[in-house]
Amino acid sequence: ALMISEWMTPNPVSVSSSETVSAALDRLGGFRHIAVVDDGLVGYLHVTDLQHADPTVAVGSLALQPALTLPSTGSVEEALQRLRASRHDALWIVDDVLVGVFTEHDAARVAERRIEADALLESVASVPVETITGNTTVSEALDFLARHWVRHLPVVSADGALIGMLSWRDLEGSDPARPVGELATRAPWTATWQTPLREVARMMVSQHVGAIPILESDGSLAGIATRVDLMRAVVATQEVS
Repeated sequence: ALMISEWMTPNPVSVSSSETVSAALDRLGGFRHIAVVDDGLVGYLHVTDLQHADPTVAVGSLALQPALTLPSTGSVEEALQRLRASRHDALWIVDDVLVGVFTEHDAARVAERRIEADALLESVASVPVETITGNTTVSEALDFLARHWVRHLPVVSADGALIGMLSWRDLEGSDPARPVGELATRAPWTATWQTPLREVARMMVSQHVGAIPILESDGSLAGIATRVDLMRAVVATQEVS
């Protein structure tokens, strides 16, 4: 089994609940998750949670994400299964104290290294794919994401052409009446059915994206591959081995 201690990000960024949002943002640097630690791990926040908050308020006054935890003696497979079963994108590694964090980005790193070179994208891709149009409002998109239990959505034009990608993080704190076409990430990285699954994992790692749209040869949207799909592929590989 792959040990979580070998793949986690050690010494994660942390802040106490009494410190301000501004201080937490300064401490994050290039990281995207910050642990809230008092006597122990209280919860965590994503960078977008902080960016949309009043910089002068205490971190503890925000709606903290409950922390999924695993000891450093745990396995990557167990970490992947816990992340897949939840809507969390980070799992915190705790012994007597917080020692690391394992995120979906780390899961993509595992996939990049462990998925077989000839693994096919179609074996894990989500097909058919849910989409929304660019004139959908933020409020409608959030409701759609909640009902369909997804975190990434392709945004398409009225004729079905891909405009960009949208995640629930993009929507948090935005004007509920704003059209999502204004928030979608333009010209996203894409794949075709011929793109090796390992290459998709490499794109997710290098570009720090959580989903890659899959296009047919004529440019039409065929499906989507997410970090969760990669987790499923890695778990399947470990079960076979």
